Amino acid sequence: MIFIVDGNNLAFSSNMVMRLHTKDDFPTQAIKGFFNSLQSYAKLFCPTQIFVAWDGGKSKKRMKLCPEYKANRAKEKTQQEEMDFEEFLIQIPEIQRGVFLLGAYNCRGGGVEGDDIIAAIAKMAVKSKRNAIIFSSDADFYQLINEFISVYSVNSRVKGERHTTLANMAKIRGLQPHQWLEYKALLGDKSDNITGINGVGEKTALAFMKQFGTIQNFIDNQNSDSPTKVGTREKRILENKELIERNIKMMDLTNPAGDLTGVKMLRKKTNPNALKAYFKKYELKSFYLDFPTWISHFHKIAEAA
Repeated sequence: MIFIVDGNNLAFSSNMVMRLHTKDDFPTQAIKGFFNSLQSYAKLFCPTQIFVAWDGGKSKKRMKLCPEYKANRAKEKTQQEEMDFEEFLIQIPEIQRGVFLLGAYNCRGGGVEGDDIIAAIAKMAVKSKRNAIIFSSDADFYQLINEFISVYSVNSRVKGERHTTLANMAKIRGLQPHQWLEYKALLGDKSDNITGINGVGEKTALAFMKQFGTIQNFIDNQNSDSPTKVGTREKRILENKELIERNIKMMDLTNPAGDLTGVKMLRKKTNPNALKAYFKKYELKSFYLDFPTWISHFHKIAEAA
């Protein structure tokens, strides 16, 4: 089983759960949360390889399509938000060092978003017919689900089943993987500052996709001799075809938007002694006091060295 981890997503989620510091006042909540989560996932699925993808900057292709892409993230923060974000940032290099000591891959490229790297690794897994799980709270990855790829939400507060597979996606998410991109294109993405269709929310978009299957089916239906009667919100879909097409290009992870030629996937041999010392440095007692048990869940990673 291959693990494909959304590094920034998991680290940021962990940073917001608790507040921890060493005696020297170095923040460790993201470090602890990251490796605690990784171990719990390893208990469930026993990985043979782990790839952790990191953001290396915004995609030029997406910026060209939408100059205001992610501009909302530069908004002014409160003093507490600024402190939280600074604490998050200074822990990232330390998490990456721990990833190396574990024997996992750190994957990053300048100007390449982590989402595109994850999509590329998923493609590699499918090509080699190997099972892989994407660990992220980003629902965009549902479009990549197939017989080899599944998605496990790192958000422990998510309602219902956290592990979305080809077998259960229609039941728990309401749609098939091939419909998810168009569904998201209708909604847009507030977190990335991607505008959706005004007046079309999650319920409307879901009902629309269930009824017509695809946007093209809907357009063909409306151009037929006996079109289905639709409401005002559905008519807005017809009026916003260019916006939908733009959103599809921006959000399509089956064709990653980043320039992947500069992506590096770096790995070092598992170093248990150094990893135990790393946990001691950051005063993570629950990891180092019974380190043999902690590391045992990653034994296949070490064997693959």
